Amino acid sequence: MRALDRDARVVPRAEEVHRRAPADDRRGLLRLQAMAGNAAVTALLQRCGDEVHDGCPCAGERAPVVSRQPDAGTADAGAPKCRPPGTRRAGNDADSVDQAVRDGCVDEAFGILNGHAIFGLLPLLAALIPRGSFPALKAAAGGMGGPRMTTAITVAELKAKGGTIGAAELRPVIDLLGVWSVPDRRDALDFLGKLVVINVRGLDLDFSYCAGATGPGCVPEVEKAIAWAKKMQGEYAACRAIKGLKDGDDVDNAVFASLKKQGINPTVAGQTSPTGVVTITPKPMSKCQPILIRGTEIHEAVHQKTTVALQKKFGAGTPAFDKQFFAPAKWIQDDINAYGAEIPFYEEVLQALALLEGKMGP
Repeated sequence: MRALDRDARVVPRAEEVHRRAPADDRRGLLRLQAMAGNAAVTALLQRCGDEVHDGCPCAGERAPVVSRQPDAGTADAGAPKCRPPGTRRAGNDADSVDQAVRDGCVDEAFGILNGHAIFGLLPLLAALIPRGSFPALKAAAGGMGGPRMTTAITVAELKAKGGTIGAAELRPVIDLLGVWSVPDRRDALDFLGKLVVINVRGLDLDFSYCAGATGPGCVPEVEKAIAWAKKMQGEYAACRAIKGLKDGDDVDNAVFASLKKQGINPTVAGQTSPTGVVTITPKPMSKCQPILIRGTEIHEAVHQKTTVALQKKFGAGTPAFDKQFFAPAKWIQDDINAYGAEIPFYEEVLQALALLEGKMGP
């Protein structure tokens, strides 16, 4: 059983399909899991690039870059020496960063800053804003810390200005937070005093899912996801009229052929194997991706429940189990049910987003 995702070049992300693993793929399950793991690692490495990001394997493990010292006897021999990050003033990162920048040791300063998780970085930046070194620090942020650092500085400056933070000031920040991990988004909103959370079936929604100053919120994506789920229910229901379908693979192949005729090239969003193991395909982080992932999890939970029930009734891996698991009629109905389970979740998300928009403030 699997969930499909329409080719991102046509409509991004929302149109996903789900597929159950074929009958002869129990041995291939380990291969599938390995591929999913490799894809996740690849995505993390691509997201890390040459920068340090929370949640990346490179975070906290990169050796800090320290400025090269002038050789004795040169014109710069009397200049203050830069030091390894954290050794200038132990226990006081604000003073250490400030002094490092003043001494021209920018690498040292960002070696300290880049080593902090967002929940520690934001108050540290806020403490540095009044310092005379901050303009130079801010000027170097893009080159030394990348978008993560420039966004963090924007958040810290917004907090430092004081007063009430309204929607007009918050929305540009929302645009910047879109590619941050969910915990980092939450930490930034909490730091700003704008953390309002609405839980929808295990997913915490906050202002980071709302519309930004230039970018849309997640309402259009969720509406597309509802439309896609309803379309896929129709695609599977249409298979009831096709004669000669021998098993679930034939059903899926018929659905894929129909989508291809419509110019849609689906990709797999999630799978449930005959052993009941659920695999969610790794996706790059975006503003709305956590919502779509939760929708996939809800979809696959239906397939998993069906699989476990058949295992209890017929025995896992038995011929009787396989006959029922891959029966075309049961396969069709289970996918209709699974896509149907997504729809009320997405509708509840739309309601929550409307509430959040109303709570954002003037």
